[in-house]
Amino acid sequence: MNGNRFLLDTNAVVSLLNGLITDISQIRMAYKLKLPDAIIAATSIANNASLITADKGFDKVKQLTIVGF
Repeated sequence: MNGNRFLLDTNAVVSLLNGLITDISQIRMAYKLKLPDAIIAATSIANNASLITADKGFDKVKQLTIVGF
C-alpha cells in the first residue's frame, strides 16, 4: 500500500469516528446501553441502516429500524 493512500484511508476513518462520538455518547446515556451496543446503534442510525438483531435491548432506541430474527 502506498503511503498516500494509507493517509487518506486513515483520515476517512478518523473523520467518521469523530462524527459518531457525540451520537454514541448521547445514545449510551439516554438508553443506558453498554459502549459496544451504543457504537452499533449510532453507526446504524448514521448510515440509515436496518439493524438485524435478536437483542431486545435495542428495542428501546426509537431511532433504530430493527429487523428481528
